Amino acid sequence: MDIITREKAICMLYCEPYSKDRAKNLINGIEKIGLDVCYRDDPTMSIILCVKSIDQNPYRNKRYHN
Repeated sequence: MDIITREKAICMLYCEPYSKDRAKNLINGIEKIGLDVCYRDDPTMSIILCVKSIDQNPYRNKRYHN
C-alpha cells in the first residue's frame, strides 16, 4: 500500500487527480482560513478541521506526513 501524504490526501478529499501543483493550491486555500487536512482512524478517509482542533486532540486527529 502506498503511503498517503498530506498532498495526496487533500486531492483525494476534493476528488481531484493528484498533482503537486493542484495539491499545493488546495492546501494553500485551506491554510488561509486556519484549516488543515487530517484523519482519525483510517488515512484513506481524510477530513478537514481547524488547526487548533487538531492540535488540541492529537491522539484522535492525526496529521499526514509531507
